[in-house]
Amino acid sequence: MAHAIRSRAVKKVLGLQFADRRARIVSDTGNSSEAAWLAYFYLAFLARSMGLKAVTLKTNNRHVVNQLTGRWKARSPMMRRYRDAFLATFADMRIEHTY
Repeated sequence: MAHAIRSRAVKKVLGLQFADRRARIVSDTGNSSEAAWLAYFYLAFLARSMGLKAVTLKTNNRHVVNQLTGRWKARSPMMRRYRDAFLATFADMRIEHTY
């Protein structure tokens, strides 16, 4: 099973591959923030497909949490698209920073 987000402007593929109960991030030019966004989208879709109502995603990625909460600007167009898509699709879910 594989999930991917494709960007036409930069021609990059970022995805998760699942095998032997492990997930592997696959990217040809992505960075750690993009990998984190992809993981949050996957977890949110998974929670939604399981019928969970009150969902809080916890992460140690302060960058993404601060973009979602509006404390930091999403400077790149790609990060803005991830943030806007997540908020539009999963507005009822919370994401918290943990240490």
